[in-house]
Amino acid sequence: MDNNSMQHLDPGSPPRGGGKFVTMFAGLLSMLSLVGLVLIAGCSGGGGANDPAPDSVSFLITNASGQPVVGATVYLVPAADVDGSPITGQDVLDGNAEVRDEPLEDAIAAFGSTYAQGVTGPDGRVEIGGVPLGRYFWFVSPNDGEHLPGGTDCRRSREASQFLGLTMQVQVTSAPTPTATHVGTTTCISCHPDYATQANHAHRLGFTVPGQQGGLQDFSRYPDFSQGFDAFLPASSFAGGTVVYFYDFDPSRGFDKFKTSLTDPGGGGGADAAEGTTSITQVKAYLWRDNADSKYKITLENVINGADILSPWTLEVPLVYGGAIYKQRNLVKVPGRLGLFPFLQIQTEGDEARWDRTRKQYRDYHLDWFWDATNNLLKEPPLNKNFEANCTACHSTGWSAYQDMPSGTWLSTAVSDPNGVYDIDGDGLDDEINLGCEVCHGPGSDHVAWASNPANAGMEGRFVVQPEMLSPSREMLMCGRCHDRAKGNGTIINDQTVNSQNQFAPIGIKRSDYLAQYTSRKGPGTGDFWDDGIHSKSHHQQYSDLLKSTMHRNGRIITVCSDCHDSHGYAPFRRHLTEDPDDPNGPLCAQCHPNDLFSHIQVQTGFLHAGNQTTCVRCHQPRTAKTGSGVYGLLIGQPTGTVADEDLIYHQNDIGSHLFLNVPRKTHPGTAGETPIDAMPVPYTNSCGSACHQPGNIPFISPAMPAAPGVTTSGTVEAHEPDDGN
Repeated sequence: MDNNSMQHLDPGSPPRGGGKFVTMFAGLLSMLSLVGLVLIAGCSGGGGANDPAPDSVSFLITNASGQPVVGATVYLVPAADVDGSPITGQDVLDGNAEVRDEPLEDAIAAFGSTYAQGVTGPDGRVEIGGVPLGRYFWFVSPNDGEHLPGGTDCRRSREASQFLGLTMQVQVTSAPTPTATHVGTTTCISCHPDYATQANHAHRLGFTVPGQQGGLQDFSRYPDFSQGFDAFLPASSFAGGTVVYFYDFDPSRGFDKFKTSLTDPGGGGGADAAEGTTSITQVKAYLWRDNADSKYKITLENVINGADILSPWTLEVPLVYGGAIYKQRNLVKVPGRLGLFPFLQIQTEGDEARWDRTRKQYRDYHLDWFWDATNNLLKEPPLNKNFEANCTACHSTGWSAYQDMPSGTWLSTAVSDPNGVYDIDGDGLDDEINLGCEVCHGPGSDHVAWASNPANAGMEGRFVVQPEMLSPSREMLMCGRCHDRAKGNGTIINDQTVNSQNQFAPIGIKRSDYLAQYTSRKGPGTGDFWDDGIHSKSHHQQYSDLLKSTMHRNGRIITVCSDCHDSHGYAPFRRHLTEDPDDPNGPLCAQCHPNDLFSHIQVQTGFLHAGNQTTCVRCHQPRTAKTGSGVYGLLIGQPTGTVADEDLIYHQNDIGSHLFLNVPRKTHPGTAGETPIDAMPVPYTNSCGSACHQPGNIPFISPAMPAAPGVTTSGTVEAHEPDDGN
């Protein structure tokens, strides 16, 4: 049985153009009717003389300052025209998904000329008459160059009977002008102090000066944040630091061409018992904090070539990236090179005892850029492999790129701010190289000028993007510019989605325009998915997951990122979720799915399973994608730290799938028949397997094995947090 017991399908006219009216929310009709009536009662004309005829509806369209929006077209979009037909990763790459990946705007593009509609007059009002009974979304398309499409409550469809004969007050968001400039988060919170809570959001903790906390940074929610810093031992010379051994260079791999270990794997040429091969330590990296100047440093020592004139080579670590969730990378200064270069990844859940090289405490991150494999020599990294040229567009407020001449190095800058953490452009002022208000609300200079003018008192909310008033697709794309794996269209082709002028996509852009101008590859590559071509394998693909899901493309409630995640840092739950994902009553999901969880589980599986432990995300958000080390899932024997572990260990990864599909089973492509250590982490092999199911009942590639000493009957030998799906 599939998830159909979670769905409710309204009767109505068949979809046009082959689109599918996919609804998802069981029992929601009555709840939405009540919510809709409450909303309408609060914004109608109250049955007065200005209310329209019984088969008509009036709209008053204003901006957040209360000013009328003139010349805007208001559409009533039939819910049945939202196309929820399946989208695969290949559909995105081929462009086949573009007629249905923006649910409301694509419906208007296809059928808008047939929809009930009207254009607002000088007072922002419009009456739409002769509306047939049915279920509709309303949608506002401004035409004045300042306001953006969407409108409050445009993401929920309603029965016409709920709004006919009434006047609906709908707000659309204003936007900064094209000449607006960034002012920095400190300026924003001087008028909006409630949003200083963002200091504890992971978005504010991306770039950090080692051992320091910026004025708008709060690490208190992340107990493992300093784990990477603590490895830099105070010492008078590099020899007193933590040693990471790099060995077995493999040019066929991606960014981790070296294996790493915290112990010498072969003593400079001895046998590696774990592999039955000879492993040679090629480079040692010493992590230390210099007693002389308190700076964090990494010293590279060439172990196999004593003629290397660079060895030992000491590089300062003025900045790190990450640390709040799963991993942290060091950024080093390289003499003779501009910018900072990433080097070495620490994984907070990693374990040296694991066989899989990608799941240890340290993972190589581009030592190959510092290594001449032909001559076994240390070398300067390539000119434009610096962090500024490849990563900072997604990690800065007020980002822009520029090229240094005559070196030809591409660098970046960000808005200067008193609470910035690092002077990335060398002008003597700290810059906001983390995500602040203007990343989601647009550059603030126009808004500050407008709101600070006494003549505009009471009308301050102009020239700033208010995401909740945007089209759902446009709001979700705010996150999608970075939580995707598209390739940009800039001078250097990488994951930064910038256009040919190296400009980052603005807030409120339409997805089709974004794809045409800001991408050279429209989404994650085929290698970023598991064998089914749908479930994500690589990290920062949450947007591409949700885009494909019917959570975002249905005729009921069009879900976006902010429906579950808080971007201001006030939500107390992990991953900044607005409700507790471990609550057995499932309040996060119950906002839209008012189901009894136990009865749903019993209907779907025939069992009650683990009762309160079986939360929604355990089944519907398997941790398929990997950003750090992940943790053990189901074990079918005692881990040994050797190659034998490939047949004993199923892993669960870090990031929950945002597809919300029917539960993948152990027979799923990418799991069935695969070596356990390489299998896709479906719920059966992680959340279900390690919690309850007997390991001997999984007939994969290896024969069932009895539980070894130290392994529980559930097959679990490693304690870890419950699967929270994020």
